[in-house]
Amino acid sequence: MSLRLKKTIKFVFLIIVIILAVIGSLFYLYFDRNYTGKIYPNIYVGGINVGDKTVLEAKQLMSDRIAAVNQDGINVYYNTDNVTIYPVNSFSDGEMVEVLIDFDIDTSIDQAFLIGRSGNFFNDFKNRIDLFLFKNYIHKDFQLRLNNEKIVDSLKSKFFIYESSDAFYFFDENGNLAVEPEYNGKRIDYDKTVSLLRNNLSQFNFSSIPLVTIDKNPAITKDDCLKTKDAVEYVLNLAPIVLAYEGREWSIEKDKLLSFVNLEKVSDGDKGKKIIVGLSREKIASYLKENIAPQIDIEPTMPKFTIENGKVKNFKPGISGVSLDIEGVSSLLAKAPVDNMNILDLIVKKTTATSDVKGENGDVLGIRDIIGQSSLSFAGSTASRAKNIANASNAINGILIKPNEEFSTVKNLVPIDGTNGYSKEIVINGRDINYEYGGGVCHLSTTFFRAVLDSGLPITMRQNHSYNMPYYYPAGTDASVYDPSPDFRFINDTGNYVLIQSKIVGSELIIQLWGTNDGRNVMKGKSVVYNVIKPKPSKITPTDTLPTGQVKCSYTPYSGADAYFDYRVEYKDGTIKERRFNSHYVPRQGICLIGI
Repeated sequence: MSLRLKKTIKFVFLIIVIILAVIGSLFYLYFDRNYTGKIYPNIYVGGINVGDKTVLEAKQLMSDRIAAVNQDGINVYYNTDNVTIYPVNSFSDGEMVEVLIDFDIDTSIDQAFLIGRSGNFFNDFKNRIDLFLFKNYIHKDFQLRLNNEKIVDSLKSKFFIYESSDAFYFFDENGNLAVEPEYNGKRIDYDKTVSLLRNNLSQFNFSSIPLVTIDKNPAITKDDCLKTKDAVEYVLNLAPIVLAYEGREWSIEKDKLLSFVNLEKVSDGDKGKKIIVGLSREKIASYLKENIAPQIDIEPTMPKFTIENGKVKNFKPGISGVSLDIEGVSSLLAKAPVDNMNILDLIVKKTTATSDVKGENGDVLGIRDIIGQSSLSFAGSTASRAKNIANASNAINGILIKPNEEFSTVKNLVPIDGTNGYSKEIVINGRDINYEYGGGVCHLSTTFFRAVLDSGLPITMRQNHSYNMPYYYPAGTDASVYDPSPDFRFINDTGNYVLIQSKIVGSELIIQLWGTNDGRNVMKGKSVVYNVIKPKPSKITPTDTLPTGQVKCSYTPYSGADAYFDYRVEYKDGTIKERRFNSHYVPRQGICLIGI
């Protein structure tokens, strides 16, 4: 091959490379220009085409699809029975909620928008070619979070009657130990049922779901119980077992001890299987947690005081915490039959109250300025809601937050029950009217959120309410709390102590944060509301908890929506931190009960 021919081939090859590079660059620029602010074409999320749409348009599309399932629920069935799983269960006013299914619209759409925009030229170029030239659809599952435990509880409340059950002991009417025969039924695979639910929802499939079951023979039969009856009676003869702690005693009588008894079949070599009689650690732990721990546990508290005329007043030192060692006590109690023990001293864990407060002068602690504050009216609230707001306000008033400490609102409000001064609010479950504790505490967390925003302290956890309630106007500036979650948390990064002052004046809750003004400036943008979705017409539900014909409309309808506001903190050294607080609200159908 001649030298001229070689040069010609190289020249042609170079021209081809240049042409391809130009075409590729033009193609790349075409995408950037024609899809500025839009999701690239042929991208599907949960089976829904969100391509060629802006992020807001895509979120509106998804919100419209989700709105119906939030109000209608998803049906799980077996034979002729069924359970409807509602994504959100709530108090009548919608303030306190229990979220079972959380559709994460923001994450799902944001991830779809980033396809072809990773910043890696070659990967992005390949994705764009796939999307444009070859029409290959890119599918992404819809992001969601499921509260598996609560969903399983809902399923068990209806389907437990189908579950296979072992034979078990009970005391007959004469107080004698008797045996209830086994029941040949099903093993309900709740985990697979929830997994099926998750798979369907991730593809935006809201159809009914069958309960996953397997035929199952009981592990323990009536004959097994009869063979071990003498051993069980030996265990029961230990009763009453006395649990003691600092002069207090709790007695475990025979009937309660019987509920702890556990029969287990284990290998016995060539002889096949043998049955071991013992006490279940899990059942003992559950009993201790529900019945003994609440009477012993004390949450540790930091010192509390108030500021008057720049001076510290009403100083209260911190309190050390105490908690029952449930695991340790369960282990000891489970060995009671072996050790022939019927008296047990309870074991506790202690937490020392930590505070390096040396004086009672505000200047010493660096508490000189109001660094953040907010107020919110609760006029028109029920008496119980107003009481809960006042109780929550008293709980946080005077708390001292150390430098670099993360503050948890829930931790400082619990237990949210009658033992801690809270009142009940109305809750509707299906056809029944019930009352539960906690209505009103979110009024405090919302006011608190706004005060912390005003201070510029970094917020580490905040969740909006499920419903856009008008008394928390403007939308997107609320914060929901519920034990154990969601929580509202923030960090004291001022380098000095921060003091919480919370009080009620008339029907106004006022929260102030005192500390040292370090020169940071806070800028909060206006709340932007979009994707508004109207709720379905209110439904009428019959109930036997009201007189015949009486109607009680206790569930206020709320429109769904999305909201955001932009937030910026500029520090004295010039550092700037920016954040967008997003909120997603689901529509809620009103409910009216009519007595039957």
